[in-house]
Amino acid sequence: VRLYNKNGKAVEWNGEGTESNITVKKPVPNMRYVCVHNNRLWGCGEPKDGDGKQYGEFIYASKLGDPFNFNTFQGLSTDSWYGSVGTEGEFTGIAAYRNMIVVFKRNYIHHVYGDMPSSFSIPKQIAGSCIDYRSIVEIDGILYYLGKKGYYAYNGGTLQRISDNLTQIYTEGVAGTDGVKYYACSYRADKSADLLVYDPRYGLWHREDDTGFVGFVTVDQDIYGATDGKMYLLSGGTEDVEWSVTSKRFTLDTMMRKAVNQIYLRLDMPPGSKVTVYTRADGGEWKEWGTIEEDGFRTHRVPVRFRDGDYYQIRLDGMGDVTIHDMETEVYAGAYNVR
Repeated sequence: VRLYNKNGKAVEWNGEGTESNITVKKPVPNMRYVCVHNNRLWGCGEPKDGDGKQYGEFIYASKLGDPFNFNTFQGLSTDSWYGSVGTEGEFTGIAAYRNMIVVFKRNYIHHVYGDMPSSFSIPKQIAGSCIDYRSIVEIDGILYYLGKKGYYAYNGGTLQRISDNLTQIYTEGVAGTDGVKYYACSYRADKSADLLVYDPRYGLWHREDDTGFVGFVTVDQDIYGATDGKMYLLSGGTEDVEWSVTSKRFTLDTMMRKAVNQIYLRLDMPPGSKVTVYTRADGGEWKEWGTIEEDGFRTHRVPVRFRDGDYYQIRLDGMGDVTIHDMETEVYAGAYNVR
């Protein structure tokens, strides 16, 4: 600690005097969520009356290059800054995204634009939601996160719910990415978990298992997941994976009852892989019709005989890195499905 007199000259200590304790503080706002953007620390979420609850009012930016300084207001471009929002509810997350800061609540999304305190602004909010800041991940310029009604993709202007095919309701989510896929450990209200993987290229979700991850980190395009006491590499390994795919309900756009005689599958199968074929009609029990274990790229015929119905489904259970190129069925139709 340097000492200066009222004229700004440094004062030298003479070694005399009494000892005492001095406390030097740099007060920092009590922020719940933080991120880094353009060499500033940004944060939000201030407790009200010390009750420990987070309310949505102030958004803060540190002084340029000084993440511990939120109290410099000298009219310079390097100053710290704060702004307030008037929407109800608590903050639930913050993220640096493109040329702006995105601040989430349970019912709103706020944007902070600008590159210096004189131009920082919060011009608008849109309807949206985020219920867990740990689920916010950016992939190829799109933000993915868990909202009240499932998982969403946000491009800075519009929201798209991407989890319509998920049948569970999740109350918490911890996510990461390998740069291509979105890995989301999703928790139900009873704390049971599903490790889900979303591939934005195809719009497909896959369930890996029920491991409860508490966080993810990406190193050299490999994604690691941490559980209670263990660490896993998710994007590596050479194990043969079991998988299953179920078709939609085929009605063939006719009211007549129909059934399948043959199923043709064009598959590319590596050595050691296999595919088992099942069918069912009108939501009944699945019936197995055979297993394909020939490797190589070829077309396979599977004879099928099952009772007719208003609709039918096909399920393929497999092992290994199998590529399904085409599927064709021979179908006959009979009387109208009238009760």
